[in-house]
Amino acid sequence: MVNKVRDSIYDDAGGWLKEARVAASFSRAALAKEVKLSTVAILRYENGTRNIPFHLIPTFARLLNKEISYFFTGKSDGNIESDRLTPSHLPGSRAFDVLLMYQKIDEPQISEIAEELKRRGLKPWFEKEQVAPGRWIQESLYKAISESKSVAIFIGSESLGNWQIAEYASIARISDDNGLRVIPVFLPRIEPKFPDYSPFKGLSIVRFHEDANEENALDDLCWGITGQKPPG
Repeated sequence: MVNKVRDSIYDDAGGWLKEARVAASFSRAALAKEVKLSTVAILRYENGTRNIPFHLIPTFARLLNKEISYFFTGKSDGNIESDRLTPSHLPGSRAFDVLLMYQKIDEPQISEIAEELKRRGLKPWFEKEQVAPGRWIQESLYKAISESKSVAIFIGSESLGNWQIAEYASIARISDDNGLRVIPVFLPRIEPKFPDYSPFKGLSIVRFHEDANEENALDDLCWGITGQKPPG
């Protein structure tokens, strides 16, 4: 799930980015060169006039020797390695079969789908069940990516606006970098069409037509998650 509270989190993250950059003796120009952006872009992140893209946070953390969590809390406990992917985090050994990404308005339908996946022997990462109250959602999502074998991105009535596409694109980029399959899933009564600028254009999709319990759509989703086509 993506939550609009992220705007205030990223406003704070800009200040934390500046503090970490200065502490690591990076100039804005040097940091910009490392991440292949303009110096102006770094300045805008730092002064809060532009949100830091989600996919850049792991890169900033690595370059500035900070934990991922620092960019969500402003605190550093010195345990840098806790945020790094290790051999135990390779896709075949991860704890969850699929990370479920969705908008809050679609949560009731996602809950039904999560239960169906469990009945089929799969273990989904479902925010409602995995993120304790008071935790940063985006931080939890990044860690969930390192613990999941695939990510299903659910597209509902409010999922194809500019900011949703940008947020989903960031998740898709991190997922791809970490070896996860990315599965676009259209929820019931949503026309299966992507804008030209969508990062998912060209990917095969899963489509629920009328409700979240459709066997054929669930079969396709399981196929995308496991890579094994259900019999029949």
